Amino acid sequence: MSGLANGWYRNIVKPGWAPPDYILSLCWVAVYLSMGLSAWGIWQTENRRRLLALMALPISVSLSSMWAWVSFAQMNLKAAAWLSLLALLASLYTTVVFVRVSKKSGAALGLYLVWSLLMSYLFIGILRLNP
Repeated sequence: MSGLANGWYRNIVKPGWAPPDYILSLCWVAVYLSMGLSAWGIWQTENRRRLLALMALPISVSLSSMWAWVSFAQMNLKAAAWLSLLALLASLYTTVVFVRVSKKSGAALGLYLVWSLLMSYLFIGILRLNP
């Protein structure tokens, strides 16, 4: 059972600005939709760097997925905080590569970058409050 389903996220001490668990689920949907639209936009370009961009995205998504699994399924705050930072760096790199291929697709992927930044900040805050 995941941390969202069993109430773990709801019951840990979080920063005052932390979103409720149902908002996290809704945000994931929006983020994945924006990633899909961004990838489709990159696929449609003739830019020679599009393959690099399309290879960077699954690596970044894999790190984000590992973060989600470690935080919500394993409930390991320390590992989740570190993984969130790695995912943030990967999403930053991926966004930069996307912008270089297509400004429009890169801008759409910006939601993923903002999400990664917020999740890193949130889980570092949670780790500090739950040593």
